[in-house]
Amino acid sequence: GLNREQDGRVDSQWRFTYNQGLYVGAAVELYRQTNDRGYLARARRTAVHTIDALAENGVFRVEGSGGDEGLFKGVFYRYLGLLLTALDPGDADAQRLKDFVETSTDALWRNSQRDGYLLAGNDWLTSPNGKVSYSTQLSAIMALELRAQITPAK
Repeated sequence: GLNREQDGRVDSQWRFTYNQGLYVGAAVELYRQTNDRGYLARARRTAVHTIDALAENGVFRVEGSGGDEGLFKGVFYRYLGLLLTALDPGDADAQRLKDFVETSTDALWRNSQRDGYLLAGNDWLTSPNGKVSYSTQLSAIMALELRAQITPAK
């Protein structure tokens, strides 16, 4: 949201999972390169805040109707996965982040089944109708991949 309205201000209400996810990923990589735990703390704080600010009922809100914004959720899940590998599994925030992944992918799975296939819409709390963007579908796959990574084998 830097100068989005051409008035020189930062639009702090213009937030997306894409931007937050990129920041989390960059902070995790800086932590890995420098061993500076401050970067890891920033990544953790940003991930938790993103869920608090942008999710409703444990699921991210709709961020657009396809196109590139369909991939926004997937970017966040990708970098959340990197963060989870860097955190102590017993950490309270790590558990909270894993719980978020489980809740959101449960909703996705429950509402996106069509004739034995996954067809994800922009809102994972409802069944999709009409055309589904490839980018939206890809975000769903990325989220489910993370779910598979954090779920113990049975």
